Amino acid sequence: MRKKLNITEGIFPMPVLMAATYNEDGSVNVMNAAWGTMQEKGNVALNLTETHKTVKKL
Repeated sequence: MRKKLNITEGIFPMPVLMAATYNEDGSVNVMNAAWGTMQEKGNVALNLTETHKTVKKL
């Protein structure tokens, strides 16, 4: 099946995306998010696993 794709905005060249949170003691926790993409103008999607401290649910 053939489908015409629309032209969308992107982040090129692919930058390093950083996700940051604060620890309980107020120190900063930063993670390099290697898998991320621009969804639409103003929205970025990050593909993160639950095993990273940065995405740990409280």
